Parts: sequence; C-alpha cells; structure tokens
Amino acid sequence: MSNDFQDLKAKWQSAKQAHPVSTGSNTELIKQIDAKRKSGLNFQYGNILILGATLMMLIVFFLILYPFNELISQIAVALMIGGMAVRVAVEMISVQKSKSIKMGSTALDALKSSEAYLSFRKRVHGPVTISILAIYTVGYYAILPELSKYFDQRLIIFWAIIYVVGAFVIIGQVRKSIKKELKELKEIVNLKKEILQKEEGESE
Repeated sequence: MSNDFQDLKAKWQSAKQAHPVSTGSNTELIKQIDAKRKSGLNFQYGNILILGATLMMLIVFFLILYPFNELISQIAVALMIGGMAVRVAVEMISVQKSKSIKMGSTALDALKSSEAYLSFRKRVHGPVTISILAIYTVGYYAILPELSKYFDQRLIIFWAIIYVVGAFVIIGQVRKSIKKELKELKEIVNLKKEILQKEEGESE
C-alpha cells in the first residue's frame, strides 16, 4: 500500500512538472502583450504630436498670416487642412480603441478585440492614409499657381520638386514605423492565441 502511494505521488509530481500551472506563463505573455501595446501607443502619440503640429502650422500660415484670395487656392487650403485634421482624428480614435482592449476580459474576447484592432490599423495605414495623402497633394499643387504671382518661377518649380523628394523620404521612414507597429500588433494577436489555446487545453 505504501509503495502504491509513493508511485501515485511520483506520477502526480511528474505530471505537475510536465503541465505546470499556466498562471505564471500567462503572466509573462501578458507582460509581453502590455509592452507591445505601450510601444504602439507611443508610436500613435508621436503621430498625433507631429501631425497636430503640422496642422497648426498650416492654419497659422495659410489662414492667419498669408490667406489666399483665389477660390481655387482657398479650396486647396481647405483640402490640406481638412485632410490633416482627419488624420489627427483617426490617430486619436486609434488610441482610444487600443486603450479599450482590456486583458481582464476572456481570452477569446481579448483575441477578437485585438484582431479587430489590427484590421482597423491596416485600413488606417492603407486606404485611409493613401486617400488623405492624395487629397493633401492635390491641395499642395493647387496653391502653387497663386503663389507664382508673388514668388519667382524658379522657386515655384523648386517647391514642386522638393515636395516629391520630401514625400519619398518621409514615406520611406514612415513605412518602417508602420511595419514595426503592424508586426507588434500581429505578435499581440499570436500571443493572445497562445493564451487562449492554453486555457482551452486546461479546460479539457
């Protein structure tokens, strides 16, 4: 009887080591998720700061200091300012959506929320940003004809060219940041899938 008890105890200890309690490992996974979420939020806060500063400069320069007279230029300025304002608003919405994802909910709900957020950010960095950039570009080039009345033609040509060059440089840098953000969001989804699989395995 004593030998049977010792065998049973040994088997129980072996099973315990082979299938440790998931709380500790899940805690580590949750820490990783939280770190990646904070990294994403910092990226978005940076976007809001840069885009917000650009928006303020556009308002001050084109609406207060040097307002345009021609209708086409006024429409162009409205496109530029409006597009930038929409982009700032989208980043603010993204921050709120990210903060609304609670790890305290069930693993399945948390996973669904993260998958939905990843899909949302893909749309933001895809069609939303491309559309806003196109609108801003149209606005930029539409104000050049009126500016040509006050500035040398060579300067206007320089502004037209430098916009393209600057856009390529900025887009290249932004793409790296976007790839990093989306990679971290995908990793968050995978980590939450791992937590869900562990919970499902323990419930069986």
